[in-house]
Amino acid sequence: MNNVKTKCIIPLLLFFSIALYSQTPLNIWSLYDDYTVDRKFENKSKSNQEHIVFYNMRKDALENALKRLKDNEVITINFPLANGDLVAFNVTESSMFAPGLANKYPQIKTYKGVGVDDPLASIRFSVSQIGLHALLHDNNSIAHYIEPESKESNIYKVFD
Repeated sequence: MNNVKTKCIIPLLLFFSIALYSQTPLNIWSLYDDYTVDRKFENKSKSNQEHIVFYNMRKDALENALKRLKDNEVITINFPLANGDLVAFNVTESSMFAPGLANKYPQIKTYKGVGVDDPLASIRFSVSQIGLHALLHDNNSIAHYIEPESKESNIYKVFD
């Protein structure tokens, strides 16, 4: 009887540990505090950047995760908001190019996502040789932007 319980419990534990692991969001962002207030606005774009936060992105981790995506697969990734919160999104590849353009520019990929905890939150982002560019909408219809601070670094600015 004890042997039967063990044979039943081990597969169940394995199943639940795999299920929990697969739902853990990929966290590629860490807050970057080394920018001074004056330096934050050196590379200011035309948008209104009243709330701006800088993050270091683990580009290799993001690229590896996105390469594993197959047709209609979903991966959960955390993305930062301008208030410093991280929000989990279920992300899928969503090509915006016509097939001819997609073949001509295979280094440019586009993705979309829906909030895990809040299905009203959404994200659209692209990844290319010049970095990640994202537009997030939270449940309050506030738009948050993520863009590289420069082409040479892993530092990204997040603003609304």
